[in-house]
Order: sequence, then C-alpha cells, then structure tokens
Amino acid sequence: SRKIMDTDHQVVVPATTSTPGMGLPTNPFVDVPVLTKTLVVGITALALVSLFVVDLTAYLALSAGNVLSSFYLWTLFTAGFLEHSLVTLVFSVMGILLFGKFLEPIWGTAEFGKFIAIVNLLCGVSTFFTLILVFYISQNESILFTYYFYGFHGILGAFTVALKQLLPDGDLLIFFVPIRAKHLTLVLLVVSVIIPMVLGVHQPFVVFGMFWGWVYLRFFQKGKPGGIVGDMSPEFSFASFFPDAIAPPIDALATIIFNVLVACRCCKIPAPAPDIETHGSGPNTPVSFDVERRRNLALNALNARLAELSTRDQQPPPTPQVGTLPKQAA
Repeated sequence: SRKIMDTDHQVVVPATTSTPGMGLPTNPFVDVPVLTKTLVVGITALALVSLFVVDLTAYLALSAGNVLSSFYLWTLFTAGFLEHSLVTLVFSVMGILLFGKFLEPIWGTAEFGKFIAIVNLLCGVSTFFTLILVFYISQNESILFTYYFYGFHGILGAFTVALKQLLPDGDLLIFFVPIRAKHLTLVLLVVSVIIPMVLGVHQPFVVFGMFWGWVYLRFFQKGKPGGIVGDMSPEFSFASFFPDAIAPPIDALATIIFNVLVACRCCKIPAPAPDIETHGSGPNTPVSFDVERRRNLALNALNARLAELSTRDQQPPPTPQVGTLPKQAA
C-alpha cells in the first residue's frame, strides 16, 4: 500500500493500490451506516414494486398536472425516491453507498437525513414551478400532463457538492477513471446537459440538486464550532465549481442570488473577519478554523476506514483448535 499526505494539515491517509488517491470508500458494501442502508433498501424495494408489481409512477412521480388538478402534493417529495429502471436503480444504489458511507459518519445521521430531505423537496418544488413557467411560455398542455419526473439523481448531484466541500483535493475512481473531487460536480452537470440533447430525457433534478445542495451548505448548515453557519470560504464559492475562464460571470450570478436571499431574509450577510491586529493573523479566523476542521474530519474518517480495511485484509485466518473429545462413561 502507499500513503498520501495532506501537507497543509499533516494528516496521513493510507490508500490501497486500487485507489489512485483520497476519495470514497473502496468497498461500499462493508460497514454501511444505518440511514444509508435504509435508503438503499427503501429505494430498491420501491423500484422493484413499481417495475414488477404495480406501476407507481402516476402516484409517486412528479407531474405538474397531477399536482394542480388532483393535489398530489406528496409527489413533490416522493418523486426523488422513485426509480423506474433497473439501470438507474443500480447507479442510484451505488451512489448512495459510496457517498453515504463517506458523508453520514462525518455529518452524523440526523444532519445527513436533513440534507437529503431538504434538497429533495426543493428539487421537486423547483421542477414544478419550472414546468409551470414553461407551460405559460409555450402554452403546451402536454408539459403539464405528459411528463413525469422522478429519480434519486438530484440528491446524488448534491452529494458531489458536499464531497467537493469536504475533500476538494481528493482523487476519486469513477468507473476506473480517476477524477478530482472538485471536478465531479461539473462533470455531472455537463452529462445532465448532454443527455437531453442526445436521448431527449430531461433531468432537471440533477441541476436543482446541485444548486440547492450548494445553497444549503453555503448559507444554512449549522452545528459548527463557534456557531458558524454555512461555509463562506472562497474555496466553496459558486464560481469555484467552474473553470477559471468562466468564473467571473458565474461569480456575478452567485452574488445576485446571495443578495436576493439576504433581501428575503433567508440568510444573513456574514460577519466581517476579525481584525488582524486584534485577533492575530488571517489563518486563525473562525472560517479558517472551520475549513481546517472539515478537512481533518474528512481525512481522519478516510484514515480510520482505510486502516480498518487494510487490517482486515492482512489479518490471517484463525487457526482451528484441536481439542480432545470427552470420555464416555462406561
């Protein structure tokens, strides 16, 4: 095996030869956290029932017409957990296992579930209002009653944003292709744009999942040292997800979104950094401490998990003990 060192924080992470760098767990089927396991079982069971017993698309998938005419409001939430294809089911299950085993131990089960619930609901609501807007522009009623939207890919998109936040310099192995964690979100976004052009299958959940996942982690996530809310570090700015060539206009758009959220009192303007002369140098600000804490948590979680796997692989099988049979009474 080889070792990878984070030179900024002096955290050593052992890695197996099958992993080209720091990243997701190498074996997603071992030591699965409770909520991750529940999600896998629930989504798999729901998909199998919908595929082989009774089609649940009309009752659980999101259709703008059903929400308006039949008040199927629950579909704004349930659509994100419904898969109606074995191929997408396999991708979703593998994504849940890989990302869940990494994120749930770091965040905790409650925060992991809260993140999924909030992003999933916002994906449904955003898709619904987008369909209404497209209908008013095109006056095409088929948009309301013909198209059904469902799938866990919105949450998977949000997971890539969380991974970029926690381990921006980590390397992943996705289908035997090494990729930097901070680039995974952009790659998935490009794929979600290409798929409608090639296959005619629209995937708005992916785009909305990435966006709302970033908004939540950037402005609203709590439970950090010093009462810090969100993550205002430059490394997690909206423009940091895109190449440098297009970062300035993206940053301008993100500033507009932030100002709208502040005007609506959905979030607050972060407090200015402490004065250097009063509180010491810049690296000792609360935001810097939080960035270091998050990276150390991620690296230490990987360190513990990979060390456990390495110990398990190197441990010899138990030697069978030979005992004597008890004498039978005469």
